[in-house]
Amino acid sequence: MKTATQKQYIFTEIVGCGKIGRIALDSFHKYHDYKVHIYGTKTDFEQIIPHANNIFIEVTEDIIKGYAKGHLGTALLWEKIIKNTDAEVFIHFDSDVIFRANIINFMIEKSKEYDLIGPIRNYHHNPHHNDKIKKNPDLCQTNCTLFKKDKISKKHLDSAHKDLLSLIKEFSQLSFSQAYKKARRNIANILLPSRRYEASKFARMIQGTYNPFNFEHIDFFDPVMFDMIMNDAKIYHLDFNEVGGCDYYGKRDNVFKELNNYPTPYKLDFGSKLVHFSCVGSGMNFYHNREKIKGVGKAYVDSALDRYALFCKIFYDENLPGIDTSKYSPIIAVKNWY
Repeated sequence: MKTATQKQYIFTEIVGCGKIGRIALDSFHKYHDYKVHIYGTKTDFEQIIPHANNIFIEVTEDIIKGYAKGHLGTALLWEKIIKNTDAEVFIHFDSDVIFRANIINFMIEKSKEYDLIGPIRNYHHNPHHNDKIKKNPDLCQTNCTLFKKDKISKKHLDSAHKDLLSLIKEFSQLSFSQAYKKARRNIANILLPSRRYEASKFARMIQGTYNPFNFEHIDFFDPVMFDMIMNDAKIYHLDFNEVGGCDYYGKRDNVFKELNNYPTPYKLDFGSKLVHFSCVGSGMNFYHNREKIKGVGKAYVDSALDRYALFCKIFYDENLPGIDTSKYSPIIAVKNWY
């Protein structure tokens, strides 16, 4: 997986969801002239529209097994990419992102001054109304984000895999409530029989199941971003009118508020340059592999299935039996997605 030295390294992962990534990549190439590294399987690659800037990289068996445990697979993949790629700047986009204009050029230009760039992930005005995290700095969503490797502490990039004793030591330093929450997220990893399934501390920081700073965080990659801030990383938040989602105050009423703040529980990040569906890949996995739902929270399963059904209706004109998308008629009626 070693790559040549380059200024920026653009990548996405489509493991098990080539059908979804097909749209993201088609929209990316419409507005950008950059090589993009696509991580997936041969089956995924067969579903992608051919393009000269596509670089297909087949994931290894350990990554595929990690994906069987959800976002652990993504974390293990990101760890390999970050550690083994010689690049100054990394740019990532999710498989369920839709590009509506060129935004990568702007991000690369801004990287001359900033180290972490993306849509805002609200901590000060967080959507969970969690007072415990309000004092933490706002971070970036990872659906379309740029980050610099040299702002990540070298101790994390060089760290070896942790054994069970090390994990127990980490738990012993937490309060009972913190240990309980962490155990629920990590017990599957701790009990795995083979070292090849164990996640390093850095991989767990990427996954969001370990935070070395011992304060609450929201999502995937947040502990790494906090580490970058500790190393004086400068953050730039993209305009929510361009990328959708929330503004600084956690409000979704941008210039596309009829879509960006659609009056249903599940939201669509809709901007002039970017659309993000969120958890569509998980929805596809749950829909075609019902056994994967076991042990996953009902709220997440319901939202993922809803997003996948909406995605299929918009881009493939498919109606998924058992999932009603009629309430999204104004969204489905949008003509120019990209």
